[in-house]
Order: sequence, then structure tokens, then C-alpha cells
Amino acid sequence: MFRTTLKPFSLFCSVALALAHFQALTATLYYGGDILTMEGDSPQYVESLLVDRGKIIFTGNRKDAEKLSDNSVTLIDLQGMTLVPGFIDGHSHFFGFGAQAVTANLLASPDGEVNDIPTMLKTLKSWYQENGTDKTQGWIVGMGFDDAVLKENRFPTRHDLDQVSENIPIMVVHISGHFSVVNSKGLAMLGIDANSENPSGGVIRREQDDKTPNGVLEELAAIPAMIKMISPATPEIANYYIEQAQKTAVSYGYTTAQEGRAMGNHEQLAAFAEAGKFYIDVNSYVDYSMPQYMNSKWFGRDYKNGYRIAGLKLTLDGSPQGRTAWRTKEYLLPPDGQE
Repeated sequence: MFRTTLKPFSLFCSVALALAHFQALTATLYYGGDILTMEGDSPQYVESLLVDRGKIIFTGNRKDAEKLSDNSVTLIDLQGMTLVPGFIDGHSHFFGFGAQAVTANLLASPDGEVNDIPTMLKTLKSWYQENGTDKTQGWIVGMGFDDAVLKENRFPTRHDLDQVSENIPIMVVHISGHFSVVNSKGLAMLGIDANSENPSGGVIRREQDDKTPNGVLEELAAIPAMIKMISPATPEIANYYIEQAQKTAVSYGYTTAQEGRAMGNHEQLAAFAEAGKFYIDVNSYVDYSMPQYMNSKWFGRDYKNGYRIAGLKLTLDGSPQGRTAWRTKEYLLPPDGQE
């Protein structure tokens, strides 16, 4: 009897694209599990799957697969686990995978350990001691915190981050990617003070005097600085970002990933493709402010060395997590500073 529940191992049929990059190019035969082909309208399973030189060359009866291979074939017993086709990423920010790999992990459990603000501060300190700031423009940067699951049920403020350092700029990015929090040094370097007005499409949250910034930046008050902080300073760092992003995607079974808002990083992704370094496919949607990229050779239905521009990204509102997305009904809990 077949089990349709996917187990954590969750290999993928398009394993050819990923595993062939890491293993020697010899035939590999997978068997002993629920090998789901995703063909047809109902679940279709096969007994074995044979991969050779980066391509799936056979699915079906194991004895027939063994006839197509020789004694050098590598046998992988799935031990009852499930093997499925590679996942296609419906929406994410591929380049951000790489940025997250080189910044402090502020995700809550089970993806990280930051379930309260003291742990966040400890994580930032440890990350800085181990990594420095060479890859993050001289800033201490953390990504992925979620105020909704923090024990304190609030955003950290500049005062919290000042406990990590008052001399080094610090930025922590919300899990939505639409908010950030900056320490006092960072606010000064960004030129944000009590006289700063909210930019169009953004909010600088204030302290009780309604003037002094508390460190929390929303939407277009946050995003330009965030992009600057996580943008790689050199081509070498850009390649490192993309390599880490690709490894992260593959580790979760994705064989097609998406960069949901490509800007200057399109050129870095294109250079990576030109060098023939992609072993998965990556779609980019370039920001509407950069329509010139739609005239490049990378735009179209077909991938070139694993990369293509698939279309334009249009931005109309914010994020549900930050309660800045447009809705037909009011939020149960209003956004900060609103009734």
C-alpha cells in the first residue's frame, strides 16, 4: 500500500539537476520507496528510477532498470521514503536566500532559535564575533525575525539593538522583507532623525514624543536601506550569494526558483548564468522601475544557461504580516499608530 504523505527526506525526481552537480556522473538507481511521477490526474508510482549523466533515463520496473545499467551503477534504497519531482517556486526572492546565508539567522523555531528579543540580541552578537561585517557593507545584519511569534509580541527598537553595539550600525530585517529595525548608529548613518519626514509609501515609527525615531522602518522607509545593506559589494561576494542561494533552494527540493523583484541583481544573476554556474532554473521578475531589462536577451520563455527574465514586478501595496497590504475589510488589529 502506497503512502502519499511526503516524509522529510523528500528527494525529487528532477534529482538529476541537483545531485549530478555533487556526485560523479555515473548511473544511479533509486528504489525501495514511493516514487511519485506526478503524471496524470491521479497519483502514479513506479518501482525504480534510473539517472545517468544528469538525466532521468528510465522509470519503471526495477529489473528492467537493472538491465539498462551495468555493475558500476550506484544503488540508493529509499527505505520507504518518498521521492517526488522537483518543486517549482511560486514566489520568493532567490537572491535573498544568499543574503540570508551570510547574515544572522533571526528566524523563530523550528527554522531558527529567535523566539524572544534577548535571544535575538545574543544571536547578533555571536554572529558579529564569528563573521565580522566584510560581506554586509560594514553593518551587523540579521534577517527573518517575526514580531508575531516573539515572546514580547512586539518589534525590537533601536534601544534594544543598541545593547548589541552603539558604535557599529545594525539592521534587522522582518520576515516579510517589508520592515526593518535599525540601531541609533544606523539611523544616524541613514540620515534619519526627529526632523525626517515619512517618505512616500513608507513610515518612520516614532517614540512617545511623536518625533524621535524608535528604529522601526516600514515599507519604502525600510526597503531602500535594506537593499543597500544586503547588496554584495564585489562580484566575488555576489557569486557567493548566488551559490549559497542555489544550495539553499536545492536543499529543499527546488529545481526552479524565482527572484520576485530583480533590480541591479539581475546583472549579477545574468553574469552567473553566462559563466554556466546554474544547475537549477531561475526566473526573474524585474522591478517595474527598470523596464529596460525587458529588452535584453534574457527576457523570454526559454532559459539561457538556467536563467531568464519572466516578466515585470508591479508593486501596489505592502505585506499582510505588517498589516500594510490592501484588504476589503479592516484589520482586526490595526497597523502601528493607526486606529
